[in-house]
Amino acid sequence: MSDFYVPIDFSDLQYIIPSGEQIIYSTLCKCASVETSGTKTKITRWKSHVLFTNNGVAYKRAGSIKNRYIPWVDVHGMILIGGKGFMVNNIDFKLMRDPNLETNEQFIKRTREFLLKYPPLIIEKKERWLEEILATPGVKKHRIKKMKGSIFRLKANYDRILAKEQQAQAKEQKIQAKKEKKQAKKKK
Repeated sequence: MSDFYVPIDFSDLQYIIPSGEQIIYSTLCKCASVETSGTKTKITRWKSHVLFTNNGVAYKRAGSIKNRYIPWVDVHGMILIGGKGFMVNNIDFKLMRDPNLETNEQFIKRTREFLLKYPPLIIEKKERWLEEILATPGVKKHRIKKMKGSIFRLKANYDRILAKEQQAQAKEQKIQAKKEKKQAKKKK
């Protein structure tokens, strides 16, 4: 289960991945973060190499020489955005297309596959972590509530993605049926 759209060694991110973890996805993303202080809002945009592992995500933060690795258990929320990316702890990540490596159709297919494949992995990790903290005495209730909310939102977003995918497949089937019908008429 690994997808590499840019080489793992495209940047030095692989060196911050904890030992023993398997890199399963390597891509480039357009990133953005919004910081609000009083009445001022600052939007920071940058491009980053992004690596997914079974247990977390690694990326380069704008304006920082340090790379960041966030385990899925520390991710407070992951919202799937616009069919092209995801949001982790208030940072938007949108998958990027390299015109030299893939066509627009290939990119659309890749983003659809990404959105169908990786959220279940993250949901599973978060549910396992929730089970572990529920079994641990003395865990603060707000942490449990936050994690349950995060899992609920991620599942709801994933259900929306599945519904959109089913609609897209139904539409493609209708188009294909019309093409076949036209071809059958031409042959007569």
